[in-house]
Amino acid sequence: MIAYSNINELIHSREFGGILSYLSLVNGIEGAILYDRDGLVVASGENTDSQLHYQAPYLLADFMSSLAKLEQTDFGRIDVQVTYGSENFFQIVNLNKASLFFLVVSGPKGSYELFKIRIGRSAQALEYLIHEKGYYKG
Repeated sequence: MIAYSNINELIHSREFGGILSYLSLVNGIEGAILYDRDGLVVASGENTDSQLHYQAPYLLADFMSSLAKLEQTDFGRIDVQVTYGSENFFQIVNLNKASLFFLVVSGPKGSYELFKIRIGRSAQALEYLIHEKGYYKG
C-alpha cells in the first residue's frame, strides 16, 4: 500500500482500498468496508477487523430494509445511519441517490464524535471516485 498524506491524493490514486485504509488504519477505527446494493464487498480497508465482516451484512440489510419502507412514504431518503452496540458504533453511509453503494465503518462506542468528519470526507471521496469510474451516473 502506498502512503498518502491526505484524502485528495487518495482520490487521484483511483483506489478504493486506499480511501478505506485512510479510515481503517486510524487508531480508533476498527474497519471500513464498501458494499454494493446486493451486499457484495467492493473493497475494504487494510486493517479492517474481521468481526466487522460478520456484523456489517446484518446492519446493512436492516438499513436497506428501512430504505425500502421509507420509499413508500414521503419521508425521503436516508443518507446516514449510526447504530451503537454495547462496545462499538457502526455507521452506514448511503453513497448516492440511487442507493447503489454503501460505506460501513466501525469503531469504539465513545469515539464516533472524534471520527465523524473523517468518515464524512472519506464517504465524499468514495462517492466521487465511484462516479468518476462510471459505476453510476448521477
